[in-house]
Parts: sequence; structure tokens; C-alpha cells
Amino acid sequence: MSFTAKERLLLTRAFQAAWKALLKDERVTAQNIERAPTMLMEAIVEAAHTGERDELNLTAAAIARMTLYEHEARAAGIAQDKLH
Repeated sequence: MSFTAKERLLLTRAFQAAWKALLKDERVTAQNIERAPTMLMEAIVEAAHTGERDELNLTAAAIARMTLYEHEARAAGIAQDKLH
């Protein structure tokens, strides 16, 4: 499945919204700053591949993926130091 230019713009907007939300909530840490963008985009693309085309739902899928990662990191005892 390939995406049209309009769909790629939608995916980009969803990514930007998710990234801004994480920054606003101070959820980007020294431990996840390299992995977070990839996780967000993977979640957005996976949701889009299932047919999702609503920007808010794509953004929510990305944030949900990050939340799952954070829960798994806490369970594994990985510190989540803030970047500020």
C-alpha cells in the first residue's frame, strides 16, 4: 500500500501533533529521545495501513504507543529522567 501526497501530509500532521503533545507533557526524556520519533511514526503508519485517515485518531495511536512504551520501561525499571 502506498500513500498519496495528501495522505502523507496527513501522516506528517499527526506526527507533529503527537510530538508536540509529548513535548508539552514533558514525556520526551534522555532515555527515549532517539526512539520516540520512530515509535510515533510506526504507530501512525500502522494505523494508516489499517485504513485510518482521521488525524486525531492517528495522533492518538501514536500517543498510545508512547504510553505503552513508558509503562513497559517502568516495569523494566528504566528511569525516565526529564530533559529540562
